[in-house]
Amino acid sequence: MSAWGNRTEITYAALEYMDLWDGYDHREAYWNWRKLKRDHSRLYPKRFEIVLWENDRPIGAAIGRTTYSGAKTRLDVVEGIPKDMGDRSNIVETILGTFEIYSILIGATEVRVKHPVNPKVRESMPGTSIVIVRQAATW
Repeated sequence: MSAWGNRTEITYAALEYMDLWDGYDHREAYWNWRKLKRDHSRLYPKRFEIVLWENDRPIGAAIGRTTYSGAKTRLDVVEGIPKDMGDRSNIVETILGTFEIYSILIGATEVRVKHPVNPKVRESMPGTSIVIVRQAATW
């Protein structure tokens, strides 16, 4: 187990804990994770989903998918545990790195992060709709 603890898909146990996030006013966005999971599961079989765990609690989650052509990937939603629920490690780099690996493994030639809410994410990458372009992996 790494310093991060666990990385899992969006599980029922994670959703149960993430429902508690709704009770906090200092969220930067109010995502309905149950609906996101249900919709992405139904519509996007090649979806990407991850929950980062630290000290037996989810500290961040993300969900994304391939574009319809399958040549590109897009990270649709990333959220960290509300600050009022305690300290946590920075999740952005781990999620973006994991998403890029997923993209390489499925042969995508472009990685997109859509509409970042957090100013730290926007400052670390150009524009309000992030596009990380790279060559497709040759294995």
